[in-house]
Amino acid sequence: MLDQDFDVSSPITMIARRGLSYHLTTDRPRLLRYIGPRHHWAFCIYSEGETPFRIDGDWTIDGTNRVSMPFFARFENVAGDLRRDFLVSGLAAKNAKVINGVIPADGSPANSYGASGMLFSGGFDRLHLSNVSVTGVTRAAGAGVPGSKGSLGIGVTGNLKSTSSARHVTIEDFEVSRIDSEDPPFSPERVDMDGILVFQAAEIRGTRPVIQRGTISEAAGRAVKVFAPGGGGVTRKLKIFRSVPSRYFGSVDVNHQHGDGLIEDIEISYAGQAHDLPTTSISMSSGTSRSKAFPFTEGEVRNIQIHDATGRTKGTLIGLQYNVANDSSPRSYRFSKIVDDGVSRSFFLPGALGTYGRALILISDVDVNLTEALFASEDPTQFFADSGYARAS
Repeated sequence: MLDQDFDVSSPITMIARRGLSYHLTTDRPRLLRYIGPRHHWAFCIYSEGETPFRIDGDWTIDGTNRVSMPFFARFENVAGDLRRDFLVSGLAAKNAKVINGVIPADGSPANSYGASGMLFSGGFDRLHLSNVSVTGVTRAAGAGVPGSKGSLGIGVTGNLKSTSSARHVTIEDFEVSRIDSEDPPFSPERVDMDGILVFQAAEIRGTRPVIQRGTISEAAGRAVKVFAPGGGGVTRKLKIFRSVPSRYFGSVDVNHQHGDGLIEDIEISYAGQAHDLPTTSISMSSGTSRSKAFPFTEGEVRNIQIHDATGRTKGTLIGLQYNVANDSSPRSYRFSKIVDDGVSRSFFLPGALGTYGRALILISDVDVNLTEALFASEDPTQFFADSGYARAS
C-alpha cells in the first residue's frame, strides 16, 4: 500500500516472482514524482509469467518530463498458459517526454521505447483498464522513429506472431490529453502521436478489443489506433477533440487498422489547425491480408456526430482502403446515422476495395457536406465489384 507521496530520484523496477499474485493500492490520493536523472521509465513492473496483478486506488505517477514512460508493465517474455489477469483502476500518468541522445545510466538511446504515459507490453490474459488517465506525452524534435517509437497515451502491444499478447482487452472510462511532438507542422517526422493504441495477436480463444466511454483531446495523430487481425473489436461512446496540427500524412481520429469491427456513438469536435493536412475522421482500412481462420466480418459505423469549427475541408469521412492484390474475400460495410456540420472532399475512400472481390456498402441516414464525390479512389481501376446504397443526403 502507498500510504504517502514520494519524490523518487531513481527509477523503480519491480520484479514480479512467478507463482505470486500482486495487489498495489493506496489509502487515499497519492503521487509518485520522478526527480532523478533522465531514464526510460519511472515505475516498471517486470514479469516472466504466472503473476496475476491488480492496481487500484488513486495513484498518479508524474514523470516530470525526465522519463519516456511514467508507467511500464513489461511482460514481453510471458505467453500462452503463463498469462494471467492484469487489472488496473484509478491509475494516472503524466509528463512523459523522449529526447535525443542517450540515457546516462546505461548508455542506450533515449528513444529506445518511444514516449508513453502507460504501456502494457507482452502477454496478459485479461487486461482491463478502467478510470485511468494520461496527460502530457511528447518528444523532442527528431527524437521519434516513425512506425515504432512515437508518442502514445495508453498503449497495449505484443508479439503479433505469438501468444505474447493480451488475450482480452478492455479500456473504459478513461481520459487522455495532449499527445504530441515538438516536430514542426508539415515535417515528415511529425507522425505516430496516438491517444489509445492496441495491438493484439489473432487467437481463436481470444476476444477482440473493447474501447469505450472515454475522452480524448489533442491527440495529434490518432485518437484511437487498433490493429487486431483476429477481426472485429468495438470502439464506442467516445468524445474526441482536436485543434492541434495533424501528423505528416493527415490525422485519422478513429482507426481500426484490421479493417472491420464496430465504431459507434462517437462525438468528434474539430477546431484550429486540425485540418492543416486533410483529416480522415474514421478508418477501417487495412494493408495486410487476413488469415483464413479469421475472415473479415462486417464493418459498421453508426451514430457519429462531427462538429467542425475549422472552416477547412477534411479529406474523407471514412477510409476503407484495402490494397492487398488478388484477395477475393467478400467485404461488407454499413454506415448509418452520421452527421457532420463541416465539409469533406468525399464520404469514403475505398482504395482497391471491390476490385478483386465482392464489396457491399450500405449507407443510410447520413447528413454530410461533400465538395467532390460520394467516394473517390486512388486505385487505378476505380471500380466496385458490387455496391449498394440505401440513401445518402
